[in-house]
Amino acid sequence: MSTSTADTDAGALDLTRSEQWVLHHAMLQELEAAAAADESEPWWAIAVLEQVEADGALALTCFEAWRVTRSLRSYAADAPDRDSTAAEAVAERLSTAYESPPLATT
Repeated sequence: MSTSTADTDAGALDLTRSEQWVLHHAMLQELEAAAAADESEPWWAIAVLEQVEADGALALTCFEAWRVTRSLRSYAADAPDRDSTAAEAVAERLSTAYESPPLATT
């Protein structure tokens, strides 16, 4: 069985304060949804929160970028316009900076 890792990161992305806030809020929603569903906390959301709270820059693996992009796009669908714009901007930057979604390993 062969495995491949998707730990190729695109370097740190600097975020505006507005982008940091929206990203932080979207990750908190992921944690709250997991708690409400009695599921374990998504490790990738915790990793992103720690980065945003530490310095506001974002350095992710391909998998983390893919999950965060999905989360931000979901969040943007129901967010106020100012938040939706920031969420879509970060999602687009992540989509551009990182490779395709990771392949499943068997």
